[in-house]
Amino acid sequence: MYLSGEPYCSGTMPSITMVTVDKSIPYQNNFTDKKSIVITFLVKRNKVAYELPLIPQAIRSWQNAASGQVINLSQY
Repeated sequence: MYLSGEPYCSGTMPSITMVTVDKSIPYQNNFTDKKSIVITFLVKRNKVAYELPLIPQAIRSWQNAASGQVINLSQY
């Protein structure tokens, strides 16, 4: 992630963050022992118009997330 054109780095943040619309990812993998965060967009359709409204919420969630956390975001 970039903030103000510079890579955002913090010693407490995981090195990998994955954003996906694949609802089955948390069930396919065990992320609790990983140094990553998974953010899943639960949207009606895999279209940018449905995903864009979730971006601000994803950023807030990412900033407060812990390593190994799976975050599901929905517009419903």
